[in-house]
Amino acid sequence: MIKKLLGDTFIKNNIIFFIGSLIAAFLNYLYHPIMVRMMSVKEFGEVETIISITYLMGIFLMICGTVAINIVSNHLHASSTKYIQLLAQLFKLVLPIVLLYAMGIVIFSPILMHFLHFDSILPFLPLALILSVDVVSTFYNAYLRGAERFFVVSIANIISSGGRVIFGIILVYAGLQVFGAIGALAVANLVSLLYVMHKTRGLFHLAFDEKAIYTAEICNEISYSVLIFFSLGYITFLYASDVLFIKYYFDPETAGLYSGIVTIARIIFFATGSVAGVLMPTIKIRAQKRENRTILKKALCITILISIGILGAFTLFPSWIVSVMLGERYVALAHLLPLAGVYAFSVSLVNVVYTYYIALRDRRLIYISLIGLVMTLSSILLYHHSAQAVIGGYIFGTSVTGVLLLMFKICNCCDACDKFR
Repeated sequence: MIKKLLGDTFIKNNIIFFIGSLIAAFLNYLYHPIMVRMMSVKEFGEVETIISITYLMGIFLMICGTVAINIVSNHLHASSTKYIQLLAQLFKLVLPIVLLYAMGIVIFSPILMHFLHFDSILPFLPLALILSVDVVSTFYNAYLRGAERFFVVSIANIISSGGRVIFGIILVYAGLQVFGAIGALAVANLVSLLYVMHKTRGLFHLAFDEKAIYTAEICNEISYSVLIFFSLGYITFLYASDVLFIKYYFDPETAGLYSGIVTIARIIFFATGSVAGVLMPTIKIRAQKRENRTILKKALCITILISIGILGAFTLFPSWIVSVMLGERYVALAHLLPLAGVYAFSVSLVNVVYTYYIALRDRRLIYISLIGLVMTLSSILLYHHSAQAVIGGYIFGTSVTGVLLLMFKICNCCDACDKFR
């Protein structure tokens, strides 16, 4: 039985990527309890707010990475090496946009400071460096994932996660506090990028002198990015924007406590993130529908099995888990952990199904994303009297999305829906 499972490429890749992601997730979460103990509740809330911003501002690079993964996996599937030229051209188109984006973060940091009730613009400045490093690493990681080299990707993630812990301790201990904690992310990502560039030497490299040409194939990929923007943008909004709403609507102390609770809850999302990571390059447009759907079912089963165990622990021992991971100061909101766990679980399921349809380039996700976003925002804007109400808004949004995806699945068998693709 075990030999049969290990003979399944999808299962084997999931095991490799899951183990790597588990180690990386442990180091990622080690970063949070360490920062909790080195900072005040208010400062920790600011760190988590900035991290949420990194997720949201990374949507553009996530789009580029997903397009790049799809290019590599489909070209390799067809035994073509044209993806190297395509990635180089795409990179040249993306680079100036990201550099302008980074400059914009610096220029508008005073506005962000006032809007999110920060005392200084310094915590926002490392975001420019993070973007500048990530634009390069996005394409190298896309190559590795598209080529299904998940062991190297896992090691790179572990280096990044471990680096943020080490550099975070050093910089915060040096007295840099929030600025140091965020600056550690930039330094760790740079070290990870250097490792990836070393491991791909002789196999893949970005030609910085390649001309940015709008070929028909590049234009087709840019068109595909519209689908990714609405779909992955919506998923990112679901798992990253809650901290920003809490920071805006509530006092700094509450925002800091909530940031700690939701950080634990996100263990579910990041523990199952490897499943979607393996799913993206595994689903092939040219493959048979039955083959792709079988892979999707495996991905959903793995996600549910991982999530249920963690969610059960959150439900049975919320106060103990919060106390061990964050300290006694955060136990005041420990009762939110099971609800936040349900929220993270629902987003994880939606993420897997979205990844499947993104890989198939199905544009109907755009309509589902817009409806889900409107429903989620409406609920939060109308009902935000408590942290429970805000979490409830996200659960409501993911539930609506789930119902729409189910209807989408049923309609998938209907030829009348094909005109919306």
